[in-house]
Amino acid sequence: MRQALISAVAESGTPDVWFNPDMTTQEATEIFVKNVKPYLNVTRTCNAAYPGSSSDKYCAYENSPFKGYISLFLTDGTVWYVSVNRPGCYAEWYYPYKLCAADGGGLVVDINGKRGKNEWGYDIFNFYLTSESSLGQYLWPEGNTRITNGNQAQFPRDCRWDVPSGRLGKACTAWVLTNENMDYFYCPEKLGWNKAHSCKDD
Repeated sequence: MRQALISAVAESGTPDVWFNPDMTTQEATEIFVKNVKPYLNVTRTCNAAYPGSSSDKYCAYENSPFKGYISLFLTDGTVWYVSVNRPGCYAEWYYPYKLCAADGGGLVVDINGKRGKNEWGYDIFNFYLTSESSLGQYLWPEGNTRITNGNQAQFPRDCRWDVPSGRLGKACTAWVLTNENMDYFYCPEKLGWNKAHSCKDD
């Protein structure tokens, strides 16, 4: 998805010029999919964003929280759920960067589709969409250290499974990408951006 976004930006400009504040989430999400889909190996697209869609039951697994998202099924078995819920791409006091899809929306990847646990931090990981490449080529993994105040999910607080929170497991994405482990399942009290980065660390 990251490379697809880079290619889409080269063709159509940065995400903040794709949308405008008057768009609905559905309209903005469809534009996003239109721009990035040519650069992905998509086998099936499900637009479950429309209430009552006849394809709703095929777009997400049973009891999935992403039934209001557009689903992109890729040839490698992953599924991307997309919802551009901030088409104005605006910044707020706790988001000094322009975010086009954040709380209540974003880009969610299920790395093994319907198989597996289908749970945050196991096989489902969340990204925000930004118009600023400095945040990581337009995809911002949740739990990133750039925002540490306000309403942003934080690691380790919102990734720890032994301390339930309203965002249980959602802030694991940045940790997995940076440290290439899921040791938060085994030694959560030991880990942190300024602490150990794996259970093996002294």
